[in-house]
Amino acid sequence: MPNGTALWKDDDWNPGWGRLAVARNGVLTLTTSDGIASADLNLGGSAFVDVFATEHWLAAVGHAASELVIGHREGPRVDVAANLPRLERTGTGLDAHAARFHPRPHHDQCVLAWEIGVALIDPWAGVVWSFVHDDVDQRLLSVGECAVELVGLRRSFSVMLADGAATAEALPENSDVDVETVAEWRRSIGR
Repeated sequence: MPNGTALWKDDDWNPGWGRLAVARNGVLTLTTSDGIASADLNLGGSAFVDVFATEHWLAAVGHAASELVIGHREGPRVDVAANLPRLERTGTGLDAHAARFHPRPHHDQCVLAWEIGVALIDPWAGVVWSFVHDDVDQRLLSVGECAVELVGLRRSFSVMLADGAATAEALPENSDVDVETVAEWRRSIGR
């Protein structure tokens, strides 16, 4: 059964089969009964990494970092699998970062949703596909059998799990939406 956590710098976590630790300098270390593996990460301003783990593998990304890491129980192995486009820090109040992993039903994969995109992650292939929607108001509604459903304030997306093809639908304008409503929406999606 998949599980996850926010792993803070200078802390460690046991996904049930080993120990994952992240040092203040960005070194991510995976220790299992088979040995130790590590990777030097550029975590930038990340105070923690978001981690998704199954019985055999894990995926991790810094909350404000671009490097996606995949680790394997056997070996163990830890590798940077991809660099994701992340929201640039602008100082405008829209620079909060969010990364969340979601299990893909009936598959040994997960979906990573972050502030401006979504990607299908496979333990062996890494990033199978990614879709950058560039809309900080999007939130992941569901991961179904065939598609990932996202919705924002002005449009929604359906992203096919098979190939990452996306369709967008404009949502009706609501002239009654005020600044406080938008602020509450952003708070509810972790921004």
